[in-house]
Amino acid sequence: MVAAAATAGQVRALANRPEIRSLWSNDPLLYNMHQARILTGVDKLRTDATITKLNGGLPISGKGNFSVVINDSGIDATHADLQFGSHVIQNVQLLTDTDTLAGFTPLIAIENLPNTDTHIGHGTHVAGIIGATGQQSGSLYRGVAPGAKLIGVGSGAGLFILDALGGFEWSLANQFANNYNIRVINNSWGSDGPFDADDPINIATKQAYDRNVIVVFSAGNSGLCAMNRYAKAPWVISVAAGTKEGGIANFRSRGIPNSERLLDRDPNNDFAAPTITAPGTG
Repeated sequence: MVAAAATAGQVRALANRPEIRSLWSNDPLLYNMHQARILTGVDKLRTDATITKLNGGLPISGKGNFSVVINDSGIDATHADLQFGSHVIQNVQLLTDTDTLAGFTPLIAIENLPNTDTHIGHGTHVAGIIGATGQQSGSLYRGVAPGAKLIGVGSGAGLFILDALGGFEWSLANQFANNYNIRVINNSWGSDGPFDADDPINIATKQAYDRNVIVVFSAGNSGLCAMNRYAKAPWVISVAAGTKEGGIANFRSRGIPNSERLLDRDPNNDFAAPTITAPGTG
């Protein structure tokens, strides 16, 4: 993947080159999960007798020889529940502003920053859901996997396609660097529309899948018969939001109903529904 600032004529010329798979504009993406709360059955899972037996008699915490990337706006790892160095083992700021591009520009990533989520707070919120230690609240507000090692990769503000692609590029380039062993990349953002295998983000998620990385996407916040186009890829796990009563959240994208997908004969809709539903409302 390369980024370039180009005129309309240059774009048309590039489109005619046979070695180029696809051309995409650097469109903005929408953050999801801002309605989410920690209302899951995680505590029950952690103490389940069958699961703890498989874990040597210890509760499940997500601790292991792997790390989870939060590909988002960044992480404020100055927070007590997300301490940089011990829990957030790497925090990366991506510089992908097209206003600064001059020709074809390589990815610029600044590593080892305690706080990369300086404007939005979305990535910090997502990181807390995934792995907050609960230190600041006496373990009351812990994340789903408080023992997991976290890596923040983000833009620090609004998210565009180049920012998201930069997150995948950095993650795959550093998958095994410094014993990171990146096994999960979480993406709580997206855009509605049809699935296209040539979309650069879908190309990136397929490359991650081929390298044994689990890619997770939120289904979106667009309601009935809509779904995040990146969550439709058959090689990713897409997650919709449910209510604590066991229903589907009103705002949450649900994709195309199964009965319609079976009848429309459009292969692009075969995976146009969330993989799982998890609590995501207050």
